[in-house]
Amino acid sequence: AVENTLGSLEAAAVFKPDYVELDVVESADGEMFVIHDNNLMRLAGLNKNIHEMSKDAVKAVVLKQNGVESHISTLSEFVDKAIELDQNLNVEIKICGKESTDYVGNVVNLLRSKNVERKYLIQSLDWNTVLKVNELAPEISAGFIAMNKAFDINNAGIDFISIPSYDVAKDLLSHADVT
Repeated sequence: AVENTLGSLEAAAVFKPDYVELDVVESADGEMFVIHDNNLMRLAGLNKNIHEMSKDAVKAVVLKQNGVESHISTLSEFVDKAIELDQNLNVEIKICGKESTDYVGNVVNLLRSKNVERKYLIQSLDWNTVLKVNELAPEISAGFIAMNKAFDINNAGIDFISIPSYDVAKDLLSHADVT
């Protein structure tokens, strides 16, 4: 299945993970789409940015990965499928700098409208986005993705920190209760 598509969600859900991670970007007209890259070159061969495209233009894009084709889902469609599969999600809000002022609130409101705000996680590489989620919806667990090792873990306002596995020291894992 192509990453971040309904097919990949279905394939992951078979294994019953605690959460399936997905990435959200916003189109020019404010629709929230599930895809890792704002630019479509890697998966569609198109040098176009989703934040510059309309909802209809994004929906028409064909993604290709490992000989499989798929389409880009809206966040609403993805959440509906996750609910159908009884699969919790970890929603990464991607920030490229061109988002609407309502973007983070729209993600929060969508999760609330589907009654999954207490079950799902939200995370971001952008500290201010995580703080905004906690301000708008303290009931949602919101975390910071610590790609940059120079962050202050004591800074209040986040619920968890996500550290890429390749950054976790082996000696830390040997002393931790990892489940």
